[in-house]
Amino acid sequence: MRRQVYLVLLALFLSTVAHSQDSPFSHLVTIRNVRHHHYATHTRIVVDTNRPPLYRLERSRDSRSLLIHFSSAALIETLRDKPILLLGGGGKLEKLEIKEEDTRSIVVLMTFNTPWEENTMLLANPDRLVIDITYPQNNQQASTPQVSVPSAPSVPFVPPVSPVPVPPVLVPSVPSVSRSPSISVPSLSPPTLVTPAPLDKIQTIVIDPGHGGEAPGAIGPTGLTESEVVLDVSFRVKKRIEERLRKKVLLTRDSDTAVPLHDRTKMANDQKADLFISIHANASPKRAVQGVETYLFGRATNEAALATAARENATNVQTTQDFQDVILSDLLRDFTLNESLELAHYTQESFAKTLIPQYNTKSLGVKKAPFYVLAHTNMPAILAEISFISNRIEEERLRQSSYREEIAESIFQGIRAYLEEKR
Repeated sequence: MRRQVYLVLLALFLSTVAHSQDSPFSHLVTIRNVRHHHYATHTRIVVDTNRPPLYRLERSRDSRSLLIHFSSAALIETLRDKPILLLGGGGKLEKLEIKEEDTRSIVVLMTFNTPWEENTMLLANPDRLVIDITYPQNNQQASTPQVSVPSAPSVPFVPPVSPVPVPPVLVPSVPSVSRSPSISVPSLSPPTLVTPAPLDKIQTIVIDPGHGGEAPGAIGPTGLTESEVVLDVSFRVKKRIEERLRKKVLLTRDSDTAVPLHDRTKMANDQKADLFISIHANASPKRAVQGVETYLFGRATNEAALATAARENATNVQTTQDFQDVILSDLLRDFTLNESLELAHYTQESFAKTLIPQYNTKSLGVKKAPFYVLAHTNMPAILAEISFISNRIEEERLRQSSYREEIAESIFQGIRAYLEEKR
């Protein structure tokens, strides 16, 4: 009898252990498919997932291969059974392979026989990571056939414009970011959801210059502060919108003063603003990193995006990760997120058209991250990182009035293109 009781208890214990080991996998991102297609100007690889993934890109030492590492991810059985998706074929993409690094991480390996550059784009409805590989020596201008990945409804496709470097490791913090103890850190809690204004009645636009006062934000190698730069750029954007679009523009701050994040979003919501554009200057411990990028709210596109959100939220990475997990399900609103995605694409495309031809910088693409100011606004909202102030070359550019004018013009043209699409 005692032996039988022992066996029953042992069976229950093993069942509990098995369940405890299996249950975490329900929270993993599932990679459902990996597709590729060759075009006249580029090769497109699409990774279909069940929700937005966390990933990082890595080039091999010989620069022949590109690896995409997916963390907290799992494969469906059909991909486990057929890890080699392409081998040979006579194209510039020689090999496409997917495999499990361990029980919680997946790697997609691409090998090329010619120099290449990559551009990534995270899309929704359905969730998928799109990697466009361009070949610099290919100068053909053939148009891209519209037979590949269908874009989300009402979201315009933005063609690849430049390589998108992604830091290979998580950046926990940026030492050059100043934060005064007297500036209260916002409570990262779910916002109250309000239906946004109809698109055909966009009249009020809020421009949010980041940081200010005792919180100067990121500081460049020679002392230029983020708060100074973004306030000046915001004034320039405001003037353009008022004079050329005849829209009402409100600034969350109009001087070098500290305004809590909560007050910024409350102002926009109380004024029933129709659009919210937050302007920041980026920073990285890697001083060589440069470029411009545009964010909307969502699960972090990659680990670097999560670190950027943590810096701008004035919190650490873990707090921002928790914030993301708590409110993300409450904020997946089709209207505001789809409209924010459109506005972000128009703005980033404008950066690419205006800045890239004139300056040796990079378009880092449209990304998602759990920024506080984007999560707590009741209207389409984006956050523009206008250059890396931590990069000595870009810091010098940000000092120049002419460069600030180009940045302001880029943001303005993005807003105007979005509004014209909504007429």
